[in-house]
Amino acid sequence: MRLVAVIAALLASTLAASTGSGQGYPSKPIRLIVTFPPGGITDFTARALGPRLSEALGQPVVIENKTGSGGNIGTDFVAKAPPDGHTLLIAAPPNAINVSLYKTLPFDTRKDLAPVALAAYGANVLVVGPRTPVNSVRELVEHARRNPGKLNFASNGNGTSIHLSGELLKYYGKFDAVHIPFRGAPAAMAALLAGDVDFMFDALSISAPQIKGVPQDPLRSRADRRIREARHDGELRRRARLR
Repeated sequence: MRLVAVIAALLASTLAASTGSGQGYPSKPIRLIVTFPPGGITDFTARALGPRLSEALGQPVVIENKTGSGGNIGTDFVAKAPPDGHTLLIAAPPNAINVSLYKTLPFDTRKDLAPVALAAYGANVLVVGPRTPVNSVRELVEHARRNPGKLNFASNGNGTSIHLSGELLKYYGKFDAVHIPFRGAPAAMAALLAGDVDFMFDALSISAPQIKGVPQDPLRSRADRRIREARHDGELRRRARLR
């Protein structure tokens, strides 16, 4: 609840600075915009934050999923909303990535949006499908090198951190694989579990239940340990090196 109290205070102070009066905020229900479909980490964050934020501010917080164009549709909606603090955006990595990915955007990220607070952070984890014959990152890289262009990987859309994580693995692993973007992480994960794609990156907090559900083996035990460590260790990047 401390984080929620901080966010509520920051919202009020931001309005006071921009309009000259933070009194009476909020005066109506707040719209919390999520730019990706239900079931992904961005949606999960909003639905965990919404009820607590509503309690702290004393107004309903209505979560709306406005998806498409790598998050640009929902972001544009917020950017063009009245700047009164009653339309909020759950920002995600594409809000930083899309500035470089798209030649033009219907909004200016720096001028049309104002940051309020860091609500959550996490890491992406590499997962493989049940039909992919590998048991480690090294084996995946070697398998992909032996089969150039024959493997595919899923993501929750072009330009997302999940997509770019896969591209980075291709680059540093020196192999080729086909990117298949889906409309949201849940659809991508469903394709992975069905064996329709070979691998993908996904938010650790969303993939953890699937990782814990695999048959017990030494690799699974190491994965469980790293999940526990990741929950308490902010230096996640040093655990993501190829072994």
